[in-house]
Amino acid sequence: MTDRDKKSPPLRKLNAELLAMVRIASTILQHTELDDILAAITRELAQLIDFDRSSIAIIDPERQCLFLQHIHKRTGGAEPIGEGCPVSLDESTVIGWVALNRRALLRRDVAADPRFREVVKEEQLQSDMVVPLVAHGNVIGTLNAGSYRRNAFDDADLEKLVNCGNIASGAIEHALLLREAKDLGERYRTLQRNASDIIMLIDRNTGRLVEVNRQC
Repeated sequence: MTDRDKKSPPLRKLNAELLAMVRIASTILQHTELDDILAAITRELAQLIDFDRSSIAIIDPERQCLFLQHIHKRTGGAEPIGEGCPVSLDESTVIGWVALNRRALLRRDVAADPRFREVVKEEQLQSDMVVPLVAHGNVIGTLNAGSYRRNAFDDADLEKLVNCGNIASGAIEHALLLREAKDLGERYRTLQRNASDIIMLIDRNTGRLVEVNRQC
């Protein structure tokens, strides 16, 4: 019998979970586009936690709300409900509560918890987990997993989701910053092309024209 064969079931399980986390980190770091990162998170998360539905809610600071993105259902069938759904950044929903309080939350019986209004009531989830996504001290969203069964998750599952969220937060923040810079660049180019005034960009070190608009 090899040393590997002698490992206890809990140790084998721990090793499998650590390998899964490494795989999640490796997969996420391969991407820079936000959509690709979110898709990778939900795809890899399905290999680690037994859930029926997962999603990511990203905060929009200007609108003071979150938006559900990349909803993933393991059971197939009808299209997932709620893609792009706005969620108020307040304590009326579990997602808003977690984002505001920066605390992970596990609900073993959703129906028995009257504190929150359900974001996607049509799905009739019976238990769920929501963890905050925090990067450089700022909450950028939440990572969510739900089940159609009561008591589907335990504290170990919540810890896995928290760890996954910690790994993903930095990559999501980086992708959001890249997207914002890209959007600003596109708005600037549109403004420059359509401006009625003459616009010239000159390198003050060399005196060379770097960029001019149509009017120029």
